[in-house]
Amino acid sequence: MESPPNVMEAATRLAQTVSKTTIAFYQFLPSPLGDLRECRRKLFEEFLTVGGVTDTVKALIEDNNKRKGSEEYIERTRRLEEIWGPDGPMTQCNQRMDNVFADLSRALRDNAQSPKKPPWPLQQAAMADEIERIQVYKRAITTAIHADFCESDRKLDPKTQQALDMVTWLDIIETSEKQRFMSRQRQAKTCTWIFDENVCKPYHEWVSATEGFLWLRGKAGSGKSVLTAAIIDHMTEGTLEEEKHGRRLRNDGQNDDSKIEELSIDASTREEAGVEGFLAFFFCDFRDARTLRTSTVLKSLFAQFLQVEEPDLAATFPDLVQQYSDGLPPPADVETLQELLLRAMRLHEKKTIIIDGLNECNDVPTLLHSLEKVLVEKNVRLLITSRPEHVVLVQYGGRPTINLEDYLGYTSKDIRESLIKQMTAHSRLQAIPDARKRGLADSMTKKAEGSFWYSRCALDSLYICATVGQVHSMVNDLPKELDCIYDNILREVDKRSTDARTIVQMAVRWLGGTLRPMSISQVIDAVKIELGHTAPIHLNDNLTIVSEGDLLMICGDLVRLDERTAGMGLGHSTVRAYLTKSPPDERSRRYFFDAHEVHRDLALRSITYILTEDIDKTIEKSTKPTYLFDTSKYHYVIDHCPMLPYVFDGGFEHFQYITQEDNAVIDLLTDLKNQIRERPDKYRMVVDCLNDHTGGKGYEWIVEEQELVLAILVQFAPPWMVKRFLLRRPDLLKGEEKDKLLARVEKLGRSAELREVLIDTVKGTVSLR
Repeated sequence: MESPPNVMEAATRLAQTVSKTTIAFYQFLPSPLGDLRECRRKLFEEFLTVGGVTDTVKALIEDNNKRKGSEEYIERTRRLEEIWGPDGPMTQCNQRMDNVFADLSRALRDNAQSPKKPPWPLQQAAMADEIERIQVYKRAITTAIHADFCESDRKLDPKTQQALDMVTWLDIIETSEKQRFMSRQRQAKTCTWIFDENVCKPYHEWVSATEGFLWLRGKAGSGKSVLTAAIIDHMTEGTLEEEKHGRRLRNDGQNDDSKIEELSIDASTREEAGVEGFLAFFFCDFRDARTLRTSTVLKSLFAQFLQVEEPDLAATFPDLVQQYSDGLPPPADVETLQELLLRAMRLHEKKTIIIDGLNECNDVPTLLHSLEKVLVEKNVRLLITSRPEHVVLVQYGGRPTINLEDYLGYTSKDIRESLIKQMTAHSRLQAIPDARKRGLADSMTKKAEGSFWYSRCALDSLYICATVGQVHSMVNDLPKELDCIYDNILREVDKRSTDARTIVQMAVRWLGGTLRPMSISQVIDAVKIELGHTAPIHLNDNLTIVSEGDLLMICGDLVRLDERTAGMGLGHSTVRAYLTKSPPDERSRRYFFDAHEVHRDLALRSITYILTEDIDKTIEKSTKPTYLFDTSKYHYVIDHCPMLPYVFDGGFEHFQYITQEDNAVIDLLTDLKNQIRERPDKYRMVVDCLNDHTGGKGYEWIVEEQELVLAILVQFAPPWMVKRFLLRRPDLLKGEEKDKLLARVEKLGRSAELREVLIDTVKGTVSLR
């Protein structure tokens, strides 16, 4: 039997390999501008981060040595030895880096007689492969370190653990990332006017009181969400100055995620030193349909208010604990969630609630009614932001309001400041003389009329200009309406190749219809899905995007990317409103979509994706000896099939919005059920990958469910689709199968919704006989 590896020595060897390899990078000529240089830079950065991993491991070993003799020490040592063993990810990583160093050393030896530096010897494809492998190894070691060293230290008392488990069970939607994103959009020294008592008295009066209501209203694109994020920052940190530690951490590139989480607000919002009482907030985001439900808003606020120093849910919420203990789904009806929220709020003496984008909610009157009940409670401050839509005006007209139109001078100043800073920072526009920058900013600010989003679209349209004169001409010709700017974007798209037009068409369709956030890699994968093909089904590789930047370039301001999370969405709510209108001309019709029909289309594409041979090929590649570590195999599959998590988590959710009554979805689900039976190994691997990706065990039903089509339809489909399927399968309405069906419906909480369907279907099958 081999002796266990000396982990400290192995980590030291890897650190030495990293050091000598990165030094070798400097001994070659710079690569020319373009993809090769970018790939070389990324490889260099990956090597540096591997060095950081080795430093972390060394520190953990030193800490672990202090626990010698304990069971914890033995288990941790065993895991470290496994990770650094001959087949472990870090040993493989070291071997591959040694190979890279050998290639670089060979090129340097061949050039030893020349006084000049040699050209860079590695090809782009080889570097891309190395980057991919290193990322797999890093994830494997990071996952292992986190699971075995960080999570094992979290010994919570039973009551706190129960509270955390129940928050997980509640399945709340986290909107703190939206708050952080909007906070990053704010330029330094903007938004400060709202905190000036002499400028904005309504805000000062609201924030100075212990209870009260304030409505921040403004048109689409007027910066309400950025202002909301600034208010939250100001309340929790006491300042907006960029030099403050917390603000700098968020803006400087997220170097330490753990510190960011400590300083920022998340779903576990805490009482902060800068907040008088407890602060909870929620952002309604049109890019994530789940956030637009009243039940989601109430559930998130409830979970936030559950945070107390010593939680004891068995005493404060015995009914909820019982529901959780019985294995039932969490409450979803508004009335129950409303009552739970009020009870949780009473755990705190003073409360502040901020809700952004209220008008985006898909049931505004219900949410307004719930918020009125919240205001009845003692010591509650409520701030909501929305557009001045009729239903909100009726409810809040006459109440304390900040109307952004009344502060146009201050918002215009912020817009101008933002434009100048963006031009100064841009690689090409910075060459424009400062005086001209100010003049251009003045012109664009005037045309924006208080719309930050218009100003951004206007500025983005200038990036193609080659001369200062062309910039001035384009600014002078800017249209007044956003829709006209979107028309111009689509006209430019229409000048591109057929493939590029298809990519834009499918990208905006996916992002306009998605019910949950998508990453840019998922969008790149999704645009290749085509309908109407018979087995074997393949993705259309002709629609493969060369780089993420290309997708952003051809889509323009129709889309936006959060560079921190790689989340992608439509650029603004006005983009979705535009794309669901009647198209301006026949040529652009392909880019527009019906708000209901799009869900049928995306549901069919989601199921089709699961059936593609591309997944089989990726799984086959993941089984090669290169990926000896199971976690590495799982990461490889998800990295190369990024739509897998979306289609199993979000793809079926499209069913509920389908109104066109036909059998298309049922037929494809039947094909899926048959393929799972024919290729069980494929789907067991898919299940393992999904479980590893989410850190849970929630996907076994994919291979274990005998009546897969029925299970999916009963959980996700509208009543008419369930009925159509049961008319095909009358055997499911007899004897034990009928009892199982009724139990399934009851467990999912859909008894009332499906009762009539089941009765009608039973009658229909009887009459057919």
